[in-house]
Amino acid sequence: MMASTATCLIFSLFVYTCAAKELVPSNVWQKVHENDTLPAGMYVKIDLSTGEKWAKIANDNEDTNSGVEVQDL
Repeated sequence: MMASTATCLIFSLFVYTCAAKELVPSNVWQKVHENDTLPAGMYVKIDLSTGEKWAKIANDNEDTNSGVEVQDL
């Protein structure tokens, strides 16, 4: 009985932490977590050193043709 309860607890914690959500669009960069979904038309950037993903609403005054953003560290 005890093993069954522990297994359920571990399973429920795993499901909770992996639950996906839809990112709410914003003009500010927001961290995108694993399994999150993004609405169409958002800019996405990835930090290649950490693997973190960030997204925000595409602005009309930004260059939409390059697709690449370079930032000095």
